[in-house]
Amino acid sequence: MAAGQAGMVGAGSYLGSFITNESPDAATLYAISKSRVIDGNKTAPSAYFSGDVYTVGKEVTLLENGSSRTPAYSVVSSGPDIMITGSGTLSGGRATVTLDSRYTSLIKEPVRVIVTPTSPVQVYVSSKSASGFTVEAMDGRTTGSFDWMVVAKRADVNEQVVQEFLSSEYEKQLAGAVFPRDKGFTDWSSPAFMNSFRPAPTPKSAGALYNEELR
Repeated sequence: MAAGQAGMVGAGSYLGSFITNESPDAATLYAISKSRVIDGNKTAPSAYFSGDVYTVGKEVTLLENGSSRTPAYSVVSSGPDIMITGSGTLSGGRATVTLDSRYTSLIKEPVRVIVTPTSPVQVYVSSKSASGFTVEAMDGRTTGSFDWMVVAKRADVNEQVVQEFLSSEYEKQLAGAVFPRDKGFTDWSSPAFMNSFRPAPTPKSAGALYNEELR
């Protein structure tokens, strides 16, 4: 497409885009933005997703380190959590931490607060809410410092997932919908995968994946 326009657009009532790769030595999709960095400032991203993103495997971020890159791995959680971190100091044996208002509307109670003293003082969390928490000294000290981390569930999303994605056979089911068996397709990783292509029809029922439901 012309400069300034999207490089690839996929649209459909069932599948927007379907990409496969049989090579173990190359990525299935490369997204490279030539305007990624201009004068040290990041501009347009290489990819933008509106909606939930599902992935099988690990997420690796390559951190620029001079002439080389260092791999860093994403932390996973059992739920849609938000982590907020910071540091605080005691005054009169007490400290009240107010969370950034940009995040307080995005989290819901209960919140978990983890406090690590960074000076010789014993502290505990005496109260907590989605807007902040209070730390108090246990040993009579009036001053001290600490690091803290708050973990809470996101209030703007639910924890429901597409159940079909949880099947280890999902990729084969999806491939069977795009590359039907009546054209000789039996293995989504075989050469027949590309030779039996046809556009996917509109499912007869919501979430239909199997050939029998699509015909």
